[in-house]
Amino acid sequence: MNHTKVLFIIVTCMFFGMTMFESAKQIFFPNISLWQSHFITILFSCIISLLIGFFALRSYRKLLVMRENAEAMLRQAHDELEVRVAERTGELSESMKEADLANRAKSELMANISHELRTPLNAIIGFSSIMKAQMFGPIEAKYLDYADDINRSGEHLLNLINDILDVSVIEAGRLELDEEDLIVRTIVEATFQMVKVRSSESNIRLTMEVAPDLPPLFADKRRVMQILLNLLSNAIKFTPPRGTVSLNASLDGDGAHVISVSDTGIGMDRLGVEIALSKFGQLDSGLNRKQQGSGLGLPLSVGLIQLHGGTLHIKSEVGIGTVATVRFPTHRTRENQNAAE
Repeated sequence: MNHTKVLFIIVTCMFFGMTMFESAKQIFFPNISLWQSHFITILFSCIISLLIGFFALRSYRKLLVMRENAEAMLRQAHDELEVRVAERTGELSESMKEADLANRAKSELMANISHELRTPLNAIIGFSSIMKAQMFGPIEAKYLDYADDINRSGEHLLNLINDILDVSVIEAGRLELDEEDLIVRTIVEATFQMVKVRSSESNIRLTMEVAPDLPPLFADKRRVMQILLNLLSNAIKFTPPRGTVSLNASLDGDGAHVISVSDTGIGMDRLGVEIALSKFGQLDSGLNRKQQGSGLGLPLSVGLIQLHGGTLHIKSEVGIGTVATVRFPTHRTRENQNAAE
């Protein structure tokens, strides 16, 4: 309530008071003189004004006190909230730091352990290869089968350890790219040769389409091949016999290299895609159990393409198939200087 409202109330009350007083004066004092009437009127008006002003001022002071108390409570609540937010923010910051340190320690430990395991595994694979080749003389057929099993198991375990090592190195931020200008068609053809036998054994047709005059890609050759190999291997693994796995390489509208691997396999729902992208994620399907895997292929591919500044997007539908699309940033597209070659 402001001063204008208080004044309005006082004037209104005085008006009604004076009206009532004039009516009462005519009824109860009909014979008084004019000056007596004015004197009584003025006196009555002063008394009414003082009473009204007193009560109005008292109410106004109470309202001011209530307003000040409310503002004080609001300021106190605001200060308490700021303190609690600051404390909570500090706790979350400390928790994030601790989690980051723990994650880095885990990644470094896995990288160190994986490195230590590779040395004896290489020896196992090397000696079993010598036994398979019978370099120091013939051995019995049964022992030859054992040597083949040892070699195959060692290769599988070494691939698993290499994947763990790569993921750990990426998480630890220690993986460096060896970048150069790459001819995409050459990379694709070399990768196709690596999965050709596996696709033939599974009765799966492989197709590829590389855009003509595709400019060179500035990237790490080994890591790009690793990404494509992981995507092709997954596509073959989850595609039933007589299915098709296709690879397409081209430039998008922004001039960026885009490589997609599509299949006519079992497909995945949204939860399946999330599981496949998680570390050691394994989809529970019969096709998946026919061939072992580390569950690190897609997460490793995501980490490798992110190191290049690119993205990996997966679109899948159950019973239809899956399309995995890798997109490199535009600054990695070189001038088409070697197209004629």
